[in-house]
Amino acid sequence: MREAHSVFKMCIIPYFTLTTFPVLTDSSAAKTVATAAIPSSREGYTGVPLRMPSNHESTLPSNAWGAAAGNWIFREDVSSPLANSFSHLNGFPAAIPPIVWEVDVRKAEFITPKGDPLVRKQMYDGWDYLRPDGINQYNHHTVNGQHILTMNLKAEVGPSDYASKVAQSGFFTVEDVGNIPAVWDSANPGGKPTLVNGYLTAKVTFTGMPDSNAAFGLKTAKLMHGGKEIASNPYAVYFDALSSTHPPCTTCPNCPNWFWYWREGKVCGIPADSKYVVPSPYDDLKNAYAFVNKGSQTVFLTPKAFFQYPINKTGYSTTKELSCLYDPVTYPPITVGGYGGFGIYAVERIMRHETEHLEIRKLTGTDTDGDGIPDAREADYRGLKTDPAKGRGDTYNLKSHFSDRDRDYYDQFGDQELRCYRAETHNTSIKADLKKDWSIPGMQHLKKVSP
Repeated sequence: MREAHSVFKMCIIPYFTLTTFPVLTDSSAAKTVATAAIPSSREGYTGVPLRMPSNHESTLPSNAWGAAAGNWIFREDVSSPLANSFSHLNGFPAAIPPIVWEVDVRKAEFITPKGDPLVRKQMYDGWDYLRPDGINQYNHHTVNGQHILTMNLKAEVGPSDYASKVAQSGFFTVEDVGNIPAVWDSANPGGKPTLVNGYLTAKVTFTGMPDSNAAFGLKTAKLMHGGKEIASNPYAVYFDALSSTHPPCTTCPNCPNWFWYWREGKVCGIPADSKYVVPSPYDDLKNAYAFVNKGSQTVFLTPKAFFQYPINKTGYSTTKELSCLYDPVTYPPITVGGYGGFGIYAVERIMRHETEHLEIRKLTGTDTDGDGIPDAREADYRGLKTDPAKGRGDTYNLKSHFSDRDRDYYDQFGDQELRCYRAETHNTSIKADLKKDWSIPGMQHLKKVSP
């Protein structure tokens, strides 16, 4: 984003057509400035008349502004009297001098960061020699055990005399990353820029990971001068989803950033009392995405919860078409499931599933088949009809969709799992918030709207 505002003079010459005009910039040099079409009205032009010959405006034709022959010309401000600058024009009527407008066309534009970080992504991976101009996405990296985010700001400012003034009395600003403050390099105290070859630069760092998910996301870098913002550009701050660089976790040390920040930020339904666990390779739950232990209300999530499906896919079907093998008339075929997910959408569906287990545990009443659904509720609970008879805990033969290791479990609890699979697509009270996902990889980073 840029601001054009250097002091140039605009001259409207009602009775002459000019294409270019030599403008004196000092006593010994001149340069040619291109012209542009005359604006259609004063109101349509963003400038304001700072100076106009006091006794000549009334002598101009009424349509002089909107239809006068000629072009308007940008002219640099000079110290010599204005009349001297135009005196070389042959035939210029002395009685009608030009109408002079002062226009600000100084340039101030960010080079880094640059562009919209959610559209034009330029990622900084943390190492100085790999950081090109135009970076607009930032992430922490680890140096000597410290987690550091570094921004090298850069802006193009002109003309040169204006750049010098901004370097002397201007300054950059960036936003803190939550509770982690910006610390400017010793060469740039308070954001004071360094001027190098017409570019203003400054270095700022953030040491440590913030204590909230809300600390990440879209922010704005600004260049200030004279009490005003003269340039600005957005940038985005992300976190590495799979690293464990977050503040200390008392419930599950070494849990990954995605679990810590999404739980804290209520991003996709992870309860505050949930825990992260890495099952043993020999554990019966080694392939689980999440689970709830018997007699417990705590949801445990595993590493597989983040990658419910590969990152390069837009989704995969978890739909299960099921039939009752022994009484398909009383229990006609049903379909449960929907689509798996990645990142926040994977966890969203997992939490819908596990939360349904917790809700079912609250049910009371006789449960002849031991599937967790009381006999009186099997006919209609969650819109599904299942068999309450003894030994019929898996009315729709859900166990046939799983490996031998899991079949004994589904043989008893298949009817409960049916309701949990249904909840993955029907429990909309748990919903992932795309705008809170600042993980890498993640939905904002990959620009995925949904699985």
